[in-house]
Amino acid sequence: MPVRDTVIDWSNHHLFQPLLYQVATAMLAPGDIAAPICHLLRRQRNVTVAMAEVTGVDAANRRVLVNYLGRPDMPFAYDYLILATGASHSYFGHNEFAPFAPGMTSLLDAESVRAKVLKAFETAETARGPGAASRPAHLARARPTGPISCARATGAAPARPSQRARLGGQP
Repeated sequence: MPVRDTVIDWSNHHLFQPLLYQVATAMLAPGDIAAPICHLLRRQRNVTVAMAEVTGVDAANRRVLVNYLGRPDMPFAYDYLILATGASHSYFGHNEFAPFAPGMTSLLDAESVRAKVLKAFETAETARGPGAASRPAHLARARPTGPISCARATGAAPARPSQRARLGGQP
């Protein structure tokens, strides 16, 4: 008897999360790191993809309950079940950091940060008033593991390797 697989996901795309930071800083478009699940599995004739939210598991009757097409708690029968619960961010016991360091686990998170970054640059670009043109704007480029480099957005020469090393970046 052939194997039949059902993939149930609340989103319609698979996301490569390590590149969310590049989407947030406008280096990549969201479509560059997300691909439709149906497209990825299009050659697998034994796979069905359902865009739904899992609301529960009825283990006794071997059913997954989902909100599907506006119908709450619709059952999907299974023989074997693999649950992937997703990811969440952590502030390692310092939740007071949350307003200053938004978590980034989804495309919506990255697009929200991107909008704020681009708005900040636009605001700086159109700044008026005494000293506005002489105020340097700083951009720190970082990865999840820490800063890589820091440079002035005013067109000044980038930091020398010895300066970057003192700032904790790569020389």
